[in-house]
Formats: sequence, C-alpha cells, structure tokens
Amino acid sequence: MLTRVVHLARGRAWRGGERQVWLLARELARQGGPPQLVLTGRGSALARRCRADGIPVREVAWRAGLDPRAFIAILSESRRPGSLLHAHDAHALRLAAWAAPRDVPLVATRRVVFPVGPGPWRRVSRAIAISEAVRQALEAGGVPADRITVIPSAIPVDETARAVPSGIRARLGWPGTAPVAVTVAALTPEKGHADLLEAAARLAGSHPALRWVLAGDGPERTALERQAARLGLRGAVHFAGHVDDVAGLLADATL
Repeated sequence: MLTRVVHLARGRAWRGGERQVWLLARELARQGGPPQLVLTGRGSALARRCRADGIPVREVAWRAGLDPRAFIAILSESRRPGSLLHAHDAHALRLAAWAAPRDVPLVATRRVVFPVGPGPWRRVSRAIAISEAVRQALEAGGVPADRITVIPSAIPVDETARAVPSGIRARLGWPGTAPVAVTVAALTPEKGHADLLEAAARLAGSHPALRWVLAGDGPERTALERQAARLGLRGAVHFAGHVDDVAGLLADATL
C-alpha cells in the first residue's frame, strides 16, 4: 500500500524543473495527498522553498550528478514501507534505478526532448512526459507506450493573475504604451532564443514599438547579445538575467 511519496531532484539550480517539483509537492499537500518528502541537494533553492511551505525536506550533499551520498540517501528512503519514488531529473532517475528494490514503484518525469537510452527507463513504473514531443522521444528511446502519460507543466494561474507589474517599461526608459514580449527560459541552445531574435528582427519594420525582454541566464548569453546587436535590435531587446519576480514581469507583458 502506498503511504508516502519521495520526490528526488538534485536541485543544483532554480529553473523550470525545480519549480515544477515545488509546485507539485505544494499542490499535493494542499489537496490532502499522501505524506511527501523532497530529497534534494543541500542548500538548494528547491529545499528552501519547499521547507517554507511546510513540505518535509531531506537535504543531502549532492555534488556530482551520481553522488554516492545521494545514492545512500535514496536507498534508505526507498526501504521505508509504502514508498513511491518520483525522479524529476536524469541523475535522480539513474540513482533511483540502482538503489530502489524492485518492488518499490518508480515514477520519472521527463521535461526535455533529448534522446534517452533504455537503461534506467526500463525500471520505471510510469513515465510522465510534459508534452507530446517528449512522449515521442521517450517512446523512440524504448519506453513502452503504455507506460507513458502526458501531463503538461503546471502554472499557478491565480497567483500569477494577482501579481503586481514590476514596471519594466519605466525602469528601461521605454514608452508606457510600448508592447512588450517576455520570454522566461535559461539561455541554452535548445530553448531557441536565436530563432526568437530572428523573429524580432523580422517584426522590427512592421512593429517598431515592440520591445522584448529575455529573462534568464546561461552559456548562450554572450552569443545572443552579439546576435541582437548584429540584427540591429540593441534598443529593442533587453537581457534581464535571472529574475526572481517572474510573475511581476509576466504581468508587465503584452505577449
């Protein structure tokens, strides 16, 4: 009998995946679901946010992706009666597949379309894909179709709707009536920011008042800033870096 859910997430950064773990655990608690534990890296933003919402957390020294200290912690939690493990990233899944006894149900969520090898995915009782494209990637990697469920990522709609605009136009000296397009994503190749900038350049002639805010940081930032300059978008595109008040920025957005 299932009596507890153990969420496994390294939590090395605060990005979309970590946010989804936090939102899921918070909502399960609000709905009176089974007891939960979030097992994550020591000192992570995920640990802090979950603990602030009263969600039990076990912090471990999870430095390398396949850190043996995380393995030991997952092993000990999996041996507690009635546990279900939910792995939220590739490292967590691999460690759980190694550590958990075969009779312990293992759920894994996949949020990217990168190819998967069959390895630990053979062990999962259920694979959650956040989109149809991710489902297809899992199936192409050998995960049986009847084990895959598509569940899109969550958005806390009410909280977002109540957000107070952050005032991005005034801070940047843009006209108060300027339409603003906002994107929130790590600046990594698979997110497609280069395509976004090409689109911005195409729209510049017909929509000269349109402004763009790219919230997020990552290894592609320098290349993207150079691309924006090359396309003549320096005054129309703002690289905001990491933004804590994402809801306030979205409240500023026209699109």
